[in-house]
Amino acid sequence: MVEGDFPLGTQGIAILRRTAALLAVAGLIVTVNNTASIGIQSLSFGGLMATLVGIVSYALLVRGHFKAAVRVLIWGAGAVLIGFTFVAAGVRTPSLIFLPILCMAAAWLINIRHAIVLGSIGLTAIAYFLVAESLSLPLPTTPRNSLSYGLMYLFTLAAAVIVALGSTRSFQAHLQRTLDLSEDLKRQVEELRRSEERFSALFRANPVPSSTIDREGRNLEVNDAWVALYGIAAREAVGKTAKELGIWTVEHERKAVFAEFAARGRVDGAAMTLRTVGGVLKPFLLYIAPVEFGGQQRLVTSLLDQSDRRAAEDAQRAVHDALEQRVAERTAELTRTVQTLQATQNELVEAEKLASLGSMVAGISHELNTPLGVAVTVASTLKLHAGQLQQAVANDQLRRSTLNDFLAQLEEMAELVLRSTERAAELVRSFKEVAVDRASDRRRRFAVRDLVRDIVNAVQSGADTPHITLTQDIPDAIVCDTLPGPVGQVLTNLVQNAILHAFAEGSQGCVTIAASVRNDGAGRQVALTVRDDGVGMSEHVRHHAFDPFFTTRLGHGGSGLGLSVSHRLATAVLGGSLTVESSPGAGSCFTFCFLQDLPN
Repeated sequence: MVEGDFPLGTQGIAILRRTAALLAVAGLIVTVNNTASIGIQSLSFGGLMATLVGIVSYALLVRGHFKAAVRVLIWGAGAVLIGFTFVAAGVRTPSLIFLPILCMAAAWLINIRHAIVLGSIGLTAIAYFLVAESLSLPLPTTPRNSLSYGLMYLFTLAAAVIVALGSTRSFQAHLQRTLDLSEDLKRQVEELRRSEERFSALFRANPVPSSTIDREGRNLEVNDAWVALYGIAAREAVGKTAKELGIWTVEHERKAVFAEFAARGRVDGAAMTLRTVGGVLKPFLLYIAPVEFGGQQRLVTSLLDQSDRRAAEDAQRAVHDALEQRVAERTAELTRTVQTLQATQNELVEAEKLASLGSMVAGISHELNTPLGVAVTVASTLKLHAGQLQQAVANDQLRRSTLNDFLAQLEEMAELVLRSTERAAELVRSFKEVAVDRASDRRRRFAVRDLVRDIVNAVQSGADTPHITLTQDIPDAIVCDTLPGPVGQVLTNLVQNAILHAFAEGSQGCVTIAASVRNDGAGRQVALTVRDDGVGMSEHVRHHAFDPFFTTRLGHGGSGLGLSVSHRLATAVLGGSLTVESSPGAGSCFTFCFLQDLPN
């Protein structure tokens, strides 16, 4: 606790310290006097107790424990006063006169409960002595000499002097503070006057039309710019509202301003139309802000002319409309161009698919010639041998050895016909499956291994490349539910690309197709890799491998659409990706990923 928090303040604390010191000295002197006159008795212990209370209170005050010091001083002094009544002269003890003073001090410096308790104890002691005296009971009559009374009066006078001097100094300090406050008030008034003069000068010199108004909207003062704007003299404007002066033209704008001011206590840029000099209507932004001078609140209004801004906005709006018109025309033109390009792209994709399918048809036709030719040759030979056997039977020249030879040849020819027709049927089945998938884009469940096998059979049938080996590493367990047509189209393009571009003319090589299943954030995907051990790609070729119409065999049967179409099918149709890794002399590896289960 600090001095500023104590009710008596600095002067009061000083009085308390002097009082505590006086109590300690008085108690010590009284103890010495009583001991010299009547010996060591209860009065001597009472004086020592008063000395102890004074010392403890003084020490607490010095340490800054003001509340504790007050409690010790008041309750200690009260205990000493009430104790003297039991060892001295009862209610005739002169020191009892201080008990009401202690009660008032307790109520002021501690709280009312302490005062009530202390007063109750004192009244109880007094009542006890009054009853005892009325019943003629023995009362304390310890003798006291004149010096004791003289000392008591002397200490009482000293306490009065301490309080009087402290009060006088406190009054003088309060008077000095009052004088200082008066000087401060004069300075504040002078500063306020100068501030108001500065405000008035700035207000008049402000190039923005401004006025000060009261709460009812009446003009208190207008500046020169306001007078020039409206053509109304300042003396005619003072005391009147804008409506009375004919400045407001749109009533709902005026109501909106009053509503905003009532809600927010200020107006920040309310748009309105006002009548200016010559009756010209102009757009403005109105600002109203409260300002206080000399305890009176004024409202300062400012107007910003929006004529130039409105004209600039109109010009900008016209330019913007023209630009929007041009953008709309260009957008429509670009839309038509994009639609044409998309149609062309779709036609090229279909052409590429048909070209790939046509190449496959040619290859299948060529491949079918061999097993069908063998079957036809065997059938004609069998027909010839059957005719010879029939003629021998008709001429009765059939021998057992001739029949056995015919049967042996028949079995051999049947086996040859069976193998040839099975080979032809396998080619037709593979081609049919691939052709149906390509033509319908139907979705179905299929085993990746079977699809790859059909694609490899179809590609090998149409490619006259016996020096290139196609190998497969496809697990049986990979089953997909997606579009086999686009998957086969991409795989066909990748294998054909490897056969056409990866190897030098007539060189030996190997193309390996492998498959695995990956699980990433996009779902389970099947990864097909087409790896060759050919010449590889340069950085430029690898960077442009998926660009439309980019090919390294321009004029030699390469259209440059195969990989572009494959990349589009892999990403846009199958929800996957198509990437390539290659370097010169190290072959190439295309990685084709697609969703194992295509979402609906």
